Amino acid sequence: FHLADLFFHHGYRPALIDLVEVLLDQEATDVESWLQNVSEPSLELLTYVRVRTLNNKEDWKGALALADKGRDVLFESNKLAPAEAAQISPRQTLAYAEASLRNGEKTISYEHISAITNLESPWRYAFRTLVLYAAMRVKGAQFVSIMQSFLESFGNDLHIWYDTLASAPDDIHWGPTFTATLAREAFALPHEPAVWKSVALLMGDEDASTGYDEVRARIQSQASS
Repeated sequence: FHLADLFFHHGYRPALIDLVEVLLDQEATDVESWLQNVSEPSLELLTYVRVRTLNNKEDWKGALALADKGRDVLFESNKLAPAEAAQISPRQTLAYAEASLRNGEKTISYEHISAITNLESPWRYAFRTLVLYAAMRVKGAQFVSIMQSFLESFGNDLHIWYDTLASAPDDIHWGPTFTATLAREAFALPHEPAVWKSVALLMGDEDASTGYDEVRARIQSQASS
């Protein structure tokens, strides 16, 4: 609300990018059309929105195909120090990195993504991509401390719980600590929908989606009463 007020009522244009980030984080479905109606976005920002929208729809192959055109530039940036590389099209880089990770394809370095998280602190999507990367790379219990840093900065997020465990290799050692942390969050935050959706999906049986749907139904009922 405050970002929209800054942009639409006060003409503060820098607020637009943060507003786009919020909309994408909440998985709004038509950010591209909306953005073109309210502004004249750069090609870089539009490309970022397009790739992230496909990522949000879990169309990983489509997202990677769209991002493919800039892959050579991104791989060239791997030759630079991470802090320097992070300055080159950071938003497109993150969206491309997520698509690559989801497709199991070669991508930019973990250190490169880590450097991007420091550009606009706190940057939720950058840190979320970093945690996803870490889930695939870090097999020991230290992964949970990386995830804990996300929780402390941004709160609970279904993607952080479900996507990281779903993407992790079979030989990880942080599983018990991960589930213990989820249980702690559920006890401490009984009002948090993201936690209970995650509990339903990760700890349920073959009917896990029923619990997820129940949480959504309760939220809809509360919001309309």
